[in-house]
Amino acid sequence: MQIRQSARLVGIGWASSAYIDAYGITAALKQAALSALKPFEEYAELVLLDGNHNYIEDPRVVTIVDGDFSIPLISAASIIAKVARDQYMELLSTKFPEYGFERHVGYGTAMHRAALATFGPSPVASDELCAA
Repeated sequence: MQIRQSARLVGIGWASSAYIDAYGITAALKQAALSALKPFEEYAELVLLDGNHNYIEDPRVVTIVDGDFSIPLISAASIIAKVARDQYMELLSTKFPEYGFERHVGYGTAMHRAALATFGPSPVASDELCAA
């Protein structure tokens, strides 16, 4: 909570599994990043991306390999993103309790694979549910 309270602006972007399946992971990363940047895109002078690829193709981008370990701003962004994802998975667990989303939070654990084998894919893959 302390990170979010001290942040002046926080943008979070999402891409559904349906979007990833349709357009690929790089396009999904780009869509999510651009969505996260939207609130402050007009005055952002520098955009730090963890990794070595400028997938948003913006000249303001500086990529930093292992930036989440070496740059406090990227570390904070990584934590905010993980907390947002975990909260989303908690919400999904109330809609689809049989999948155990609150425990595996979307990772391909044995529990997650067992739920998929038992119940099949959940409706979570739809873009409209992921935007909720």
